[in-house]
Amino acid sequence: MVETTKLVSANIANSLRTTVPMVIVKQMSLKEGEYLDWAMDKVNDQWIAVVSKKS
Repeated sequence: MVETTKLVSANIANSLRTTVPMVIVKQMSLKEGEYLDWAMDKVNDQWIAVVSKKS
């Protein structure tokens, strides 16, 4: 599955923001106000993002 989103200015703390595609929201049972943890790993010159709901 590939989903494409656009990064936009968050106007806070030198960060960018994007939209979480609805297919991912449903797959992870996400709800507004929840937090996500992001971990990054580089494998064969490609970045892999591991995303999980913060407990």
